[in-house]
Amino acid sequence: TTGKSTPAAKTEAVFNWVRDKVTLLEGPDIARGGTRDFEEIVRSKEATEVEKVMLMGAILEKLEVEATVAAVRRSALGDFDHGWPSIRQISDIAVRTVEDGQIRYWAPQCSACGPGEVPDSWKGAQVATFDFATIEVAEKFQEELRNQAMVEGQLDIATTQAQVEAQPWTIFERIPE
Repeated sequence: TTGKSTPAAKTEAVFNWVRDKVTLLEGPDIARGGTRDFEEIVRSKEATEVEKVMLMGAILEKLEVEATVAAVRRSALGDFDHGWPSIRQISDIAVRTVEDGQIRYWAPQCSACGPGEVPDSWKGAQVATFDFATIEVAEKFQEELRNQAMVEGQLDIATTQAQVEAQPWTIFERIPE
């Protein structure tokens, strides 16, 4: 990012580096969702899809560029099941940035994608993400849920999901087509 002064320029430089310089580990022997130690990923310059996204996000955080990780559910799979029967309803992940009011998604695991582009199969996909600028509010909310569960002896998952979705830091949106 040397010589890059704007968040947009830094984000593009980080995206290009992660996409081009970190080899994507894929295949049946690679755990798609797991993550290894950050230093191992940087040293080996090899990463899974998830690790590439997390690496980009970590570098942006270090550069003080606001970004968050977005859970993607491809359009072909339909909308999210808000009952959350399984985390497996998430098909992909991306980095999400907002620059001058414009939301952009970054897929550093996609070798054919340019900066701020996603694979065609993601167009129109539903995305769930969180506004980490309000993380303290989210942590307080989580603590309140824990306390409620301790008092009541259990947690009603459907009610909890509705409460989470109603929070201002939970964002559901679509990737533009």
